[in-house]
Amino acid sequence: MKRILLCALALVVLLTASLSAYAATAPIADAPYLEDITFSNAAVDGGFAQGKTDFTVTLDNPAQSAVVSGYKISGEASVFIEYLYTSNQQDGVSVTLNFANGSVIYRFMYSNISELAVNGNANLASITCEYGELQPELNERDTVYKLYIPSDLTVLNITPVTADAARCAPR
Repeated sequence: MKRILLCALALVVLLTASLSAYAATAPIADAPYLEDITFSNAAVDGGFAQGKTDFTVTLDNPAQSAVVSGYKISGEASVFIEYLYTSNQQDGVSVTLNFANGSVIYRFMYSNISELAVNGNANLASITCEYGELQPELNERDTVYKLYIPSDLTVLNITPVTADAARCAPR
């Protein structure tokens, strides 16, 4: 009797393990997907194809980033668009569809990236803040500043300007 119970228990464990592995590899039914996408300053090499998630994109002007200008989704999903970076340059664009049962990530990697010159000058030339006052004034000596803003301010726009305007220029 103990042998029968032990064999039955082993059979249940094996079936559970094999069903779990099968369920983990099965595709998500009715998952939203990207039907089409367009970029300004870039074109998808070979065109966009459904069922793929990795693409190569050729920039019209390699000194400028690609910008998603339009997309169409089949189904309900939140869309998140991020630029992909390695060291000091932008390598592509990632488009993530988040939905109730998971997510799908599409990658659009640039085929003709301009190498950027690395500059050691990380100083700021100015900081523009329309309704705030920076104290002390921006200088090369100080590293701690205070920004005074009105108490009723609800939106704060700060624009930093690097000392080396050519920092992002192609070589």
